Amino acid sequence: NQLIVRSGSALLYGEPATVSGGTRPDGTVLLNAQGSASVLALRRELDEPILDHLSGATTWKGSIAVLKQGVEVLVESSLQGIGSSLPEPLNKSPVSAMPLRFDYAVAGAGGGDSFKLSIGSAVQAQVLRRREGGKLVMARGGVAVNEPLRLADKGLMVAVTADKLDADSWRRALAGDGSAKGGEGGGLPVSGIALRTGELHLLGQRLTDVNLRALMEEGGWQARLASREASGDLLWRDQGRGRLQARFRQLSLGPGAASTDSGRASEQLSELPGLDVTAENFVLRGKALGKLELKAANQRDAWRLEHFSIANPDGTLSGDGVWRPGAKDETRLNFRLDVASAEKMLARLGYPEAVKRGKSVLEGEVAWRGPPTALHLPTLGGKMNLHVEGGQFNQLDPGVGRLLGVLSLQALPRRITLDFRDVFSQGFAFDRISGSIQMNNGVLRTEDLELFGPAARVFMSGEADAVHETQNLRVKVQPTLSESVAVGSVLATAGVLNPAVGIATYLVQKVLRDPVEKLFSFEYAVTGSWSDPKVDKLAARLPAAPQ
Repeated sequence: NQLIVRSGSALLYGEPATVSGGTRPDGTVLLNAQGSASVLALRRELDEPILDHLSGATTWKGSIAVLKQGVEVLVESSLQGIGSSLPEPLNKSPVSAMPLRFDYAVAGAGGGDSFKLSIGSAVQAQVLRRREGGKLVMARGGVAVNEPLRLADKGLMVAVTADKLDADSWRRALAGDGSAKGGEGGGLPVSGIALRTGELHLLGQRLTDVNLRALMEEGGWQARLASREASGDLLWRDQGRGRLQARFRQLSLGPGAASTDSGRASEQLSELPGLDVTAENFVLRGKALGKLELKAANQRDAWRLEHFSIANPDGTLSGDGVWRPGAKDETRLNFRLDVASAEKMLARLGYPEAVKRGKSVLEGEVAWRGPPTALHLPTLGGKMNLHVEGGQFNQLDPGVGRLLGVLSLQALPRRITLDFRDVFSQGFAFDRISGSIQMNNGVLRTEDLELFGPAARVFMSGEADAVHETQNLRVKVQPTLSESVAVGSVLATAGVLNPAVGIATYLVQKVLRDPVEKLFSFEYAVTGSWSDPKVDKLAARLPAAPQ
């Protein structure tokens, strides 16, 4: 029997197609077809997230060959008329061409199948599937971008060479396609990755000169990463929500990973894996912070940060915490910052010469709404205790180290004339700074912050708004006069009165807690923005006129 089709018609995914052909002399059947395809019609028939990034329509041509050993299908298209917002290398305008070829073969007698795909000159893919228990499962395959196509022994080998690769955009484009479901059904389980790119965008970070090699092993992945920003060995385990062990020689993170923006991130974290991470050289936003150690685990409904520390010769930040995702998404951290040199530590953080000398301890607990990867200032709360010894504030440019500028009191002589301008204008020298700070919704409040120096004592109370960078403070400045006044009394009376009178004056002042100093104290209201504060003199107590 022979089959002859001279001008057949059909609908394919809702679009018209024509068919012609028939039986060939060798007994096989060959049908040629052509037609059009629209993305809109494909979306109605197929639930594939990648189609959300395509638009328009195009023409195609192909053939179906029924052979003794099976069936072969070929489809080709220039893809002109299709617009793509997919990341490179599959981004295109509707007017440009990007040749597509798709070969599909089904083996006879209940065998498996295979397909080959090429898109443009850069992308190639091939997958072989076998039949098991009535289902087709992945046997081996490969995907290559600007690389020779290589099939893995098991699973899917992905080899990519590109000038630039946006892995985050590809992850969003492919979300929900089931391509990482470990071989379930018709999925494509990746078993190996070989990646070389000049620029990689991954998890909000930008890595350059990247060379990544990763292999799937039983229960997880093993990888080696080399780039300018991050280099080291990684081990991923699939148990639970996953656990990442990483040993970085170098790790440099930009603002994408630890953002302090006041808004909520467009992509909210719903969970984090367990972590066991060390980085010998940890850099955050261009600041070299030293050695990083971090351990965390998933426990029921919480992600527990068992321990973290960042250590360098100038100080150590350490602590622990917990993140509870969900409706009341909240992070809580306990921390302690021990600083051996405030001068050098502030220089590390980008404020060189802000303070001379000084050592300090800052400890407390903080909490905010959201994940630990994004500090959310509008919901920041908690408490801290501060103790600093032996230092001096330097002159600061307006707006530089804004919160530090609040503490340095440099704004006072800029706004009004004081009898002790030299105490603050050239940088307030202090023997000790101590006090406690309460935080609520990004507003820092203190009632007992004290700065003690050889020239003056300063008592500060009020609040500073870290969200809007404003302040409402009361500052009392008490110049240190008692020692000089008492000694002057002794010298002045030595030739006329009994020197014991001067000594008695000194002792009385100490017993009455320095009344002379308090007599000459000044009090100010500091309000407005951190970079341009307003200072008002509230009170001044001067000695009474002699009778």
